[in-house]
Amino acid sequence: MDIQNPLWLLAIAPFLCLLFFLRRERKVIKGSRFIFRRPNLVDRLILKIRKPLWLTSVLLVIYALASPIVKQESLPSFYTESRVMAICIDTSTSMGGGPESAMEKIKRLSKDFALKRHQSGDYLSVTAYSGISGNPRGGAAIIMPPTRDWENIENSIGILKSQLLGTHTAIGEGVWVSLKALLKEQVFENKLDFEMMRQSLKTIGTPEEDVSYLLKAANKLGVQKNKVIVLFTDGYYNTGIDPAKPLWFAKRLGIRVHFVAFHASSATGLSREEAEKHKALLAQSVVATGGLYYESGNIEEVAHFYSLIDHAEKGKVLVKPEFVTQENYKQYIWLSFILFSVLIISEGRIKV
Repeated sequence: MDIQNPLWLLAIAPFLCLLFFLRRERKVIKGSRFIFRRPNLVDRLILKIRKPLWLTSVLLVIYALASPIVKQESLPSFYTESRVMAICIDTSTSMGGGPESAMEKIKRLSKDFALKRHQSGDYLSVTAYSGISGNPRGGAAIIMPPTRDWENIENSIGILKSQLLGTHTAIGEGVWVSLKALLKEQVFENKLDFEMMRQSLKTIGTPEEDVSYLLKAANKLGVQKNKVIVLFTDGYYNTGIDPAKPLWFAKRLGIRVHFVAFHASSATGLSREEAEKHKALLAQSVVATGGLYYESGNIEEVAHFYSLIDHAEKGKVLVKPEFVTQENYKQYIWLSFILFSVLIISEGRIKV
């Protein structure tokens, strides 16, 4: 049983004090002159219990005013555990233009994938990346922060185009900006700084390595349950931050990163040996987050890869107990009324 207005219970204290300080009951006087009737056994019993009955009835009224309620369990409800997911798409030159380009195909597949996730109750964000040669930050942007608004999600994917943010392939920037999309509110609430986090991230693997701020941020943010990044590229990273660094941070936060790679359709500026090295390190880092890494030379297989990711991220069906709240004050009002009635009747009995 719960109490909706517990402050009313404070009124009990004065009546407990009253019970302690009340004087002994005076004898009942018969008529208007000094005539007494010797009380019988029943009258003496009534005189003894009259004060406790009076106080009990008042306490019952106070308790009723405090609005006691009873929760009764009803049939449970079932719901599917949702995700907060960032869909990150490569917009480099190699994605091409035109209705049959890799860019248009991946947009159609991404919309189909996003619609499935939307229908399952997920919050979706759209991010994009490409990059500019010589720019250590590459090029990436949050196109749409996490939302359940399907029209905005669809439009955000629709406006993507090749060379939107540059000509190169800054995969690491895509991962980093997707992390920002998923973490923005919590970073603000915990008074953390994305720029300081990035500076700390850049030192990983260097003689000046210092990840103390990243570890502090990870401890404050905690494990990010059910947050996911799905990233598509058709090339190897050739500008911006090394993808292994933001992937390391994603792993620390418990954010899974799924990676769909389509073989590069144009020159990447990397030797074959460098490209293979980048790919091996990237695949290792992706798997370390708990995500899936897929690669293919056939863009039509991307639809199958998206289906596998969709299946891997199926939310668990959870049971939520349901309770019906019922006010429980009436019985205390009735009991108090009965006690008051007994007191009134007893007053008439002992007065002669």
